[in-house]
This record gives sequence, structure tokens and C-alpha cells, in this order.
Amino acid sequence: MPPDLNEAAKYIAFEMFHLCYYAEVYEQCPEQRRFRSAFGERIGQAYEYSFLLHLRVLLDFFFRNPRPGYDDVWVGHFSSMPGFKTAYPKDCYLRPDGALAISRHLNKRLAHFTEVRWKEKDRHIGMESYRPYWRTILKLIDKFEAALTGTPKTEFDQRMRELRASCDHQLYIRKPSA
Repeated sequence: MPPDLNEAAKYIAFEMFHLCYYAEVYEQCPEQRRFRSAFGERIGQAYEYSFLLHLRVLLDFFFRNPRPGYDDVWVGHFSSMPGFKTAYPKDCYLRPDGALAISRHLNKRLAHFTEVRWKEKDRHIGMESYRPYWRTILKLIDKFEAALTGTPKTEFDQRMRELRASCDHQLYIRKPSA
């Protein structure tokens, strides 16, 4: 059974808003140690982890077609909406090299307690390694938002307005796409 796209639109807006927010804040933080320089060690680490968790969710949303029987929602589910395929063409589905490996890496480091945390602690790749992926996703967010129509578009826009209105961080300046 396909997912309820109206509900899915509200929830994916949450993920997209937060990725945009953290990317914006990250870019405005001092270059050396970014979040940790701006907010201190513990809060900076919390910003990093939150940023990376939203990145992981969106990597799967944009680039991983769910296995049959799973309840994962991905961008392809929205292709049933009128005009979506035109505004969000097939080339948007092309997965950047390494995207699945990055998703698995983030899953093991952040979402699950696995041995990778200590067995591969010297292989931590650092925030800058994720930049090409979040930049790609930021572009896809704009295309996705522009491709939405009908009630899912209304639900998505309403949730984004609510999130933007509740954002109390003065660094966040990203405006909705036209």
C-alpha cells in the first residue's frame, strides 16, 4: 500500500527544514571546528549529530528505493502526483557516488550502537567529507518542493511555515523557493 503523501509531505518537510537549517548555520560558523567553535564542545557535537542524522534520512529519501514490504517512504512515491515527473525528472534520481556508503556509515555511527564506533574510530571522515552530499540534497529539496502539487504541497508549505516561524536562531536566513 503506498504511503499517505499528505502526511509524508508534512514529515519530510521537518527533515528538509532541519537539513537546510544546519547547513546554513554550519556555513556561518568559524571555519575551524565549525559548530564546536561557535557553540562549545557539547552543544557543537549535538549540532553535528543532528545535522548528520537529517542528512542520513534524506540520503535514503532521495536515493534509496525501499525494498518490497518495507514502510520506508522515498521521493519516488511522490511521482504519482500530477506534474511531479515533469518537475522532478529522472536525472534527479541519479545517486551520487558514495551516497549509499555514506548513508551506511552514518547509520552505523549515529543511529545504531555498533562496533564500528571503536573499530574504525581512526577512520572518522569529518564534517567536510559530507559537504558534497548535503549540497546535492539542498538542490534536490528545491526541486522536490517545486514539484509538489495539491494537498501534499499545501501540507508541506504549511509545515515549513510553522518551522520557519518557530526558528529562533538568528543565523538561519534561507528563504522558501519560488
